[in-house]
Amino acid sequence: PQIVGAMVDAEIEPLKSPVVAKQERVEAAISGLALLKQSSELTKANISKLKSSGFNSTVSSDTSLIEATVTSQTLVKPGIKKISAVTALAQPMSFTIPATGSTFATATASYNTAITLGIEFGSYNRASNTFNTADNTTLADIPNSALTFAAGSKISEITEKLNDQVGLNAEVVKIADGSFKIKITGASGKNNGFQIKNTAGTSPGHGTVWDTKFNATTLKTVLNGFDQDPADLVFKVDGLAISRADNTVTDLIPGVSLKFKALTSTANPSSTITSGVSKTAVQETVQAFINEINAYKQDLLALSKYDRTGTSENGDLYGDAYVKSRISALSDFLRKPIAGYTQLDTTPTQSGSEKLPRHVEDAQTMVHLSQLGF
Repeated sequence: PQIVGAMVDAEIEPLKSPVVAKQERVEAAISGLALLKQSSELTKANISKLKSSGFNSTVSSDTSLIEATVTSQTLVKPGIKKISAVTALAQPMSFTIPATGSTFATATASYNTAITLGIEFGSYNRASNTFNTADNTTLADIPNSALTFAAGSKISEITEKLNDQVGLNAEVVKIADGSFKIKITGASGKNNGFQIKNTAGTSPGHGTVWDTKFNATTLKTVLNGFDQDPADLVFKVDGLAISRADNTVTDLIPGVSLKFKALTSTANPSSTITSGVSKTAVQETVQAFINEINAYKQDLLALSKYDRTGTSENGDLYGDAYVKSRISALSDFLRKPIAGYTQLDTTPTQSGSEKLPRHVEDAQTMVHLSQLGF
């Protein structure tokens, strides 16, 4: 049996070995083509990203005062804006319950009396003791019967319902051990103040800790609940006085967001916002393009490598006509002039049936990648 098996193998092996070797080469080629496809798609995707790269930048001369960020490259235009006289930053109205010096003992304490809360939004001026709902047209007032709580309701339940109202933020805050308050804030801006009235009881809206509107004759102590008045951001742009309800301004310079961080002072009287083309951004994009081309070229060379020494293996696509054509195309791309840089041929004799001026490339108008620093 051993002799017969050896004779059969002697007949089969000379035929089998070339087929197996061919199979291995085909499998390697398939693997190599998959790698080439992956490399090509990655290069294409990364270069496509570079097409949308923005070269515009906006810089603030004093980032401690104002932070500038480009939000839309297509809208940014070269220019300089001087921002000065930042006399006030926008802030929300802040109010705490209880309004006097008393506090709740725990974060889940009960509110002993029944309350029905009505909330109105508008501008509040503590100095003149006035509240005007007509100044706020974006927030809807909450009807007096909208927020009703039975006696013994937890302050956490009251806070949760207040926090659910658009235009209000409410939370239970720990002041110290065994000392808690309900803290209520509105949206920033002087017109986003609020007043809360307890409409339950024999004298609705008066004489309760929930009243946020000042009354000179009966409600003087209610002012103890105020922690912060609502205010607008106030500043000047090239001498023009401007105000906004928020400290982040997106509608002043097209395509640019400005974040105001501090008031101007004698030491920092102004900040200059400069918009224009960024040489750094251009250089980074060019370098990223070069890196992509080099990475693609290295992949092509590795796949088509010929092992001259016999110490390693040939590339998976060594001798493949397609990978040779890609190497040749890449070489042509780097060596030949960039398409599209032309001059208009206005000579009387034009080719074509319509005899219209045509664009032609010549040595004077050709532009190569090497001229652009590649």
